[in-house]
This record gives sequence, C-alpha cells and structure tokens, in this order.
Amino acid sequence: MQRAFTAQPWPEDETVRVRMGIHSGEASRTAVGLVGFDVHRAARIAAAANGGQVVLSASAADFVRESMPMGAGLLDLGLHRLKDLGRPEQVVTGPDAEVEATRLHGAADSMLMTLGEALEPLEAGLSKRSRDALRSSMGAESFNAEYQTGRTLPLEEILAIALGGRS
Repeated sequence: MQRAFTAQPWPEDETVRVRMGIHSGEASRTAVGLVGFDVHRAARIAAAANGGQVVLSASAADFVRESMPMGAGLLDLGLHRLKDLGRPEQVVTGPDAEVEATRLHGAADSMLMTLGEALEPLEAGLSKRSRDALRSSMGAESFNAEYQTGRTLPLEEILAIALGGRS
C-alpha cells in the first residue's frame, strides 16, 4: 500500500507518507462502520508509526510471520505506550525498516566520528542493543553491508530516510 502511494503522481511533486497500523482483534459492524476496543487499539498503533511506515501489533505480527518468505523478518520496535491504553503495546515493522535503521546507524556513527563526538552512556547502550537486534535479525553479512552503505550516504538521503522517505 505504501508503495502505491509513493508511485502516484501527486500535485507539484508532493509525496504522501501515510502512517498505517495493523492489529488483529474483534470489531462490531454498525451503521457508522467498525467499532470496538480493537479498532481503537489499531488506530493508536497507527499513531505510533512515522509517515510512510506500517507498524503491526504483536497479534497481527504473529499472523504475518506465518506467510512471510524464508529469510524475511519483522523489526521489533519494542514496547510503546499508546494514548488511552492501559499497558504498553509491542509494536513491529516490516523488513524495509531493518535496512533503513541499519543505514541510519551507519550514518550516525560516521557523523559522530567526523564531529569527534560520542553518545552519552545511556544512548550508547540503547544504540548498541538496537544494532545487535538488527544484526541478529538480518544476519551479520547483510547488516554489515547496509551499515557500511549508511556510512557513505549523502546528507540528503540520510534525512529522507530519517523523515520517513525510502532510499
């Protein structure tokens, strides 16, 4: 669906980046449409996405994993506190996000090195855990290739990825 939006000729070369959330649960059909707590949860999950990103709840991810091709995976985005929901929700996103996240790690590390800066200890720990999860999910060879690609990206491409565009 996101690729379909990107492929459309928008006025004045505008790009439409839609946030999408997918959740599986129960809903009731009424005269005004689908209603219910799980419909509300799906809307909150969509709100956790960035423009151009599709995020899934843990229950939806369980269904999707069964039909994914071998070697494809989902990127675990961790627990998110969602508005009006009592407990944090586990959220995941698709395989394209792994590549983009890995490239952003490479770009960030390259920029920090160029500037002679370092992350604070807490941020460094979070960054390492994120890189380790990506490496585990993608495999070391793919991770290293995308990380190195990120280290050489021009600033315009880095910003496009970070702001929800596609590389």
